[in-house]
Amino acid sequence: MADRLLHFATGMVLGLVLFVPGVVRAWRAGDRLSPVLGRMIVTGLTVGGLAVVPSVLSRIGVPSAVCRGWWMNVFVFHPLLDRLRPGGLLIGEVATISLFCCQYVLVLVALRCRRKQGASQGCTDG
Repeated sequence: MADRLLHFATGMVLGLVLFVPGVVRAWRAGDRLSPVLGRMIVTGLTVGGLAVVPSVLSRIGVPSAVCRGWWMNVFVFHPLLDRLRPGGLLIGEVATISLFCCQYVLVLVALRCRRKQGASQGCTDG
């Protein structure tokens, strides 16, 4: 069984990737980024939470045959990821921390751009 944090990070990446085009579009247009960034972060955390549901079910005593069945692939390919990456992995912790740091940096950069924006449209400088 792969590390729960690896499942969480996988779900978080999937949830975040869904909103990348919207963030880029809002950024280039000079629109408010807070609604898009908020939805992106909440969706990432929600999909990450859904990705660990089979692990939680297993932990509370649901039989292994249920938790490792092919139907659990609905939860961000949980059994498939377990077969690909068996055992506890440090990569789950590193990926989760990296995703949280990337979200934090993205919010800080968006705030900085909004402050610098003033009269100009958009934030093109880094």
